[in-house]
Amino acid sequence: MGDGDGRGQVRLPVLQVQFCLAVGEDRGRAVTAVQQWFREGFAQLGRALYDPATRLAPAELHVETRLARRVPHAVSIMLAIPQRGVDDYLFTAYSPALFDALVESLVDVPIGAHVSFTANDADGDTDGSTLLLDVDRIDSDAGTWLLVRLLTLRTPFAATDGMAPLLAFVRSVANLANPMHGEIAWGNHRQESVFELAIAANPKRTLAHARQTLRGYSWLTILPEEIGQHLGGLDALRSSGAFVEVEHLDAGGFWCRATPSIMEYDWAAAERVFQVVAPALPPGQPNMRRVPQPNALSARNAAHLQNLVTRLHQPAHERRHEHALGQRGAVGPLKLHRLFPYVLLSVRLVREC
Repeated sequence: MGDGDGRGQVRLPVLQVQFCLAVGEDRGRAVTAVQQWFREGFAQLGRALYDPATRLAPAELHVETRLARRVPHAVSIMLAIPQRGVDDYLFTAYSPALFDALVESLVDVPIGAHVSFTANDADGDTDGSTLLLDVDRIDSDAGTWLLVRLLTLRTPFAATDGMAPLLAFVRSVANLANPMHGEIAWGNHRQESVFELAIAANPKRTLAHARQTLRGYSWLTILPEEIGQHLGGLDALRSSGAFVEVEHLDAGGFWCRATPSIMEYDWAAAERVFQVVAPALPPGQPNMRRVPQPNALSARNAAHLQNLVTRLHQPAHERRHEHALGQRGAVGPLKLHRLFPYVLLSVRLVREC
């Protein structure tokens, strides 16, 4: 997705919100959070932009109708309703009854579901605004997860002065969910975090350890409760200098916003966040050619920082003990607690080496 017609317009990236819930930890909590995602996302965000369209008949809201008529500012609202007993969807135009059926179907933790709002522009072309509410189920041998997403393009919610309603909505659902990870970044319907894209990591492998090894970081990062505590907890995260906002979520987790707006999240801001979260990241050299722009990440391998700090500050008997247990790619809880006060010092040492 992007904006541009070959006449010199700037291409606009898609804003993507995602967070992940473990079905096996608390199925009821996960289902409630996802149902809230759709109900409140439709009510708070969908109706804010497209309320007149929600009162039209389904035939008027079908995407084929909008594309065929090319009426300026015409809106289509489409549902993908999972079908019980089969891994398939019913694709249909919105009606209140069908939307209720979609929300109710989420009790069964289906393969996924989505609601998409798409509008024509002022000329009747198909380059208008887009808002998508979405959930995917990810299955692996280690468990089942629900990846909850919102994508938006050419809406006020993607603009610096219009993002407050989106942030309030996302945080209200995150407060219910005890998420394993979450972020707001630039992307297009991917399952990976920005950092996972950069190091070519597969969510089916990373999700099994997401409460011990951080899946990534961005402008807005939701740290799972366990990692946030090992990084020092609320006071340490707030005093790190990497975030303008850190809050503890009601059901667990930490809401960490790096800069006032996503437009201000640049390489320097990403480096500040990296310095705080590096002890919890997996090893891997980020390759920004894999990452959609204008996302920003530190170019450094977290393992180098972890290894340097360990050499400088870890007692010999603890090194021998952890070596005997075996390294798992991310720093364990004891090491996280010990490393956090020395992160900034170690960064300076790395730069001097």
